[in-house]
Amino acid sequence: MSELIVPPLDDDGAWPSLGQAVGDWMEDALAFGPGDLLGTPYKLDAEDRALLERMYQVFPKGHAREGRRRFDTVVIMTRKGTKKSERLAAVCAAELSADAPVRFDGWRKVGRTYVPVGRPVVSPFVFLLAFGKEQAEDTSWDAMRAMILNGPAADLFDVWEERIVRRDGTGEAKPLATAPDSRDGGKTTFQGKEESHRWVLPRHHEAHQTTRGNLSKRPIAEPWEMHATTAYAPGEGSVAEEMHDAVKGLRGAEARSSRVFMFYRWADKRITITDEDGRIDRANLRRAIVDASGPVAAAWSDIDSIAELQFLAPGADVNYGERVWLNRTTPRSVIAFDVEAFKRSAKPSYRIPDGALVALGFDGSRGSVDPRRFADHTGLVATEIATGFQQVLGHWDPGDYGDRMIPRDEVDAAVDDAFDRFDVWRLYADPPDWDPEIAGWRGRYGTDRVVEWFTWRERAMSYACANYAQAIALGLVEHDGHGELVAHVGHAHKRYVNARDDKGERLFVIQKEREGSQLKIDLASAGVLSWEARTDAIAAGALEERPSVYEERGMVSV
Repeated sequence: MSELIVPPLDDDGAWPSLGQAVGDWMEDALAFGPGDLLGTPYKLDAEDRALLERMYQVFPKGHAREGRRRFDTVVIMTRKGTKKSERLAAVCAAELSADAPVRFDGWRKVGRTYVPVGRPVVSPFVFLLAFGKEQAEDTSWDAMRAMILNGPAADLFDVWEERIVRRDGTGEAKPLATAPDSRDGGKTTFQGKEESHRWVLPRHHEAHQTTRGNLSKRPIAEPWEMHATTAYAPGEGSVAEEMHDAVKGLRGAEARSSRVFMFYRWADKRITITDEDGRIDRANLRRAIVDASGPVAAAWSDIDSIAELQFLAPGADVNYGERVWLNRTTPRSVIAFDVEAFKRSAKPSYRIPDGALVALGFDGSRGSVDPRRFADHTGLVATEIATGFQQVLGHWDPGDYGDRMIPRDEVDAAVDDAFDRFDVWRLYADPPDWDPEIAGWRGRYGTDRVVEWFTWRERAMSYACANYAQAIALGLVEHDGHGELVAHVGHAHKRYVNARDDKGERLFVIQKEREGSQLKIDLASAGVLSWEARTDAIAAGALEERPSVYEERGMVSV
């Protein structure tokens, strides 16, 4: 069993918690939600209790922040089928209730120990956010309504389809698919975010940032948020991926002082579920499901049924099953590039020095005046030929402009600036939509330096994509860490072509996940072209007449 727990558990004894009292309230006030146990008294298992103990920790007596919440963000990332929605619903109900002990209200001395005493939130506003309205209403929200209506505390609440309020009118909860408006958003005391591995679009990230900002508006209420999600697909740029990236590298004092509590459990990757021929090893599959479940969930789960239905049934998507049932951050099989390796190669403090020999890649679109169309972006990427370092010189999103059209004069100026600042060996530019500008660049800088490089040529593009993919996987493509470049590399999907490499592997070109997708890949295309130009430069001996990069940077001792 593999787990990421941040902060680590080594000092948990020093942290008092309201978690057990909150758990007692849940069992006294709620019933089980939709499912086989609908309407029966709600019961917490040992893992529920352990998670509540951690998420409701408060600063100890004598601390400068005595009694205040330790965490303002909680992320629980467990496999599908481990009652994530119901757990989140129970927390939402407690945060809304007029009698749940969810905030610190003083100490009670028990022997030599001081135990925190809890109270309800004054005038709570609870929001349950999801990537789509139907999903918000059909999962945790639906569970919360049923858990309250069928439980002993039903008379404390008025419950409607899209609103739950305290009977005394002093607090409310709502399901939301986007950020709340300015009137509601400023009141937030708790927000639940469900399946944030599916929050991949710009509007999802905007909602995430907006609602996080709202948590600072009521400091006395100590607002916080909880994510309940399965593992994400690396490279999709989801909110869950963003949260995981932010905490997984924390160590020592930095981890112990984190205001984010993350619990992520997945099946140990040393348990391989397929052999070299892709056949599933049934014994290892069962071990992996048990491992991903943890001891508590494994005890009540039907492990064999999960294996048969989700992995062994005809047409089962094993790659998808591995991500949601084994909870591994496994890339979708159609993802073109190893975005985790790409992230590791980021060198945000470095910039290509002026005068360096570079290769440029350009891919663009015109934009669209139709607001219903999510027009493609335009990008210009430089690769330092001596080092292979990639730097974004320009990125244009038509959505940033009032007429939703790419400002062609800005792009033209960026290309001129690149030729002024650097020694440009070649610019490989994909011509569609930009023929007049490319013709101008060829006229100014020479047809030998500005090359029309059509990405629709499947064979040439497939070899360029394979070249880039291999270099990324080997850690050779260092880059500036530009957020859109990383996102576009992660968004790129494979479209296989009728060609194979010298090892017999089928080649591919890159494409969006689907036509009209908001997940753009234009900077990835520019990166491919820039890397291909760099490869051609090295093959042509472009570095032979120049001093080494170490000599240029004064790193060679005589």
